[in-house]
Amino acid sequence: IIVAPDAAVKTLTRALELVAPRGRIVVREGVYRDSTIVVRKPVHIEGVGRSTLAGKGAQSILVIAANVVTVRALRSSGVATAMVEDPSAMRVVDAARCRIENNVVDSAFFGVYLARATDCRVTGNHIRGTGAEGGYHRQDSQRRQAEEALRQSEERVRRAQAAARMGS
Repeated sequence: IIVAPDAAVKTLTRALELVAPRGRIVVREGVYRDSTIVVRKPVHIEGVGRSTLAGKGAQSILVIAANVVTVRALRSSGVATAMVEDPSAMRVVDAARCRIENNVVDSAFFGVYLARATDCRVTGNHIRGTGAEGGYHRQDSQRRQAEEALRQSEERVRRAQAAARMGS
């Protein structure tokens, strides 16, 4: 299924309603302003060009609530800070064997949030403008393959904190 501003399917939410389990959705270049998008079936979602999911403030943009979901090459931006809900650009909840790869996240308190996720692979993402933990957060998640990315993020946070202390 193709999602594009000038196509028959104009939103990722609509594409998720139409796609068969284990199907593929290609999101073409454009800015998409759906409310929180929830993935409830195994599917492969891939961005082409500058396909951007724009947040609407203090809510998550994309919630993965199914096993075997791949999200690749999308851009996300515009997730405001909220201390109660922990909104994120991409949130995996109660899911296994997901892949979040080569995405770009701007201006999100959490870029990728894993909550009770198992065997998820989070690699090659570029997360900037985050407010916490370098953009990644894990809650009760097991056997995640995001350790390298998390170590790199944690090192960036430590360097930024050290630089801030030196500047004070």
